[in-house]
Amino acid sequence: MINIYRMLYTKVITLKTFREKFNEFDSTYSLSEKSRGHLMTFVKMFERMLYAHFEQFQPHVHTFGSISNGLGTSNSDFDLFIQFENIHVDKLDFYTSMMALEVIEKLMKIEFGLQLRSDHSTIIHSRRCPIIKLNFRQCLRHLQSKIPIQQQAKTEFTKCDISLVSMYGVHNSRLLNFFTRYDRRFYELTMALKYWAKTNELISQNMFSTYAFTMLIVFFLQQQKPPILPTVIDLNRLAKKTKKSNQQFIHNWDFDFCDDIESIEKSRNRSSTTSLFVEFFR
Repeated sequence: MINIYRMLYTKVITLKTFREKFNEFDSTYSLSEKSRGHLMTFVKMFERMLYAHFEQFQPHVHTFGSISNGLGTSNSDFDLFIQFENIHVDKLDFYTSMMALEVIEKLMKIEFGLQLRSDHSTIIHSRRCPIIKLNFRQCLRHLQSKIPIQQQAKTEFTKCDISLVSMYGVHNSRLLNFFTRYDRRFYELTMALKYWAKTNELISQNMFSTYAFTMLIVFFLQQQKPPILPTVIDLNRLAKKTKKSNQQFIHNWDFDFCDDIESIEKSRNRSSTTSLFVEFFR
């Protein structure tokens, strides 16, 4: 992590304009398409493995978090949610989830050569959301052989969390992905501020989570005059108004929103990313 920050500083400090600085920063710090491709290769392998053993439940693997919301970095965690189409997520209690995760972990040891050392795989017995926590690069020997040596550094410290209880993260990531596509300024501001927050340890175990900090930026952009990002309420109403509603209810929460860029009016706010960056700290 420190080496990445030093390399970024060395490159960026010599450039003059914000655009030059950000482009250099983005090319170094953000998750490359090739690295993302390696991760998605594992998703497909993992889903095929699950389908071979749980075909009757129609398993589907969703990515969420930084990997799928368009805000990934070279050291982002890799979050997966397993959805069984024939089992409603509300029906999965703690004990059922724990048994399923234990079976899945054993299958991964067989199929992917998952090493038995405790620092490579751990089931976290959380009542709220039990997960399998993996060291992605070290434990997946089968996949590692497919990653070119020059690209392995990009995934060396990637952690992988696998859950099957809550789809909240999947839908929240879908919303952030929409904001990333809706207005480029959200992407630029979030990537720069996340970097600043991490270097100053504001995003850490005892401070903000990455998601919580990102939502601060969303709120900040929604409060600009005129707003740069639409509110979730407006997006939800638009989904129902345009009849593009998918009725995404989980635990009685409505996760539906319109993500059709063409159906949503662009912001009339013309503030630059630079000025917004300064305004964020006022």
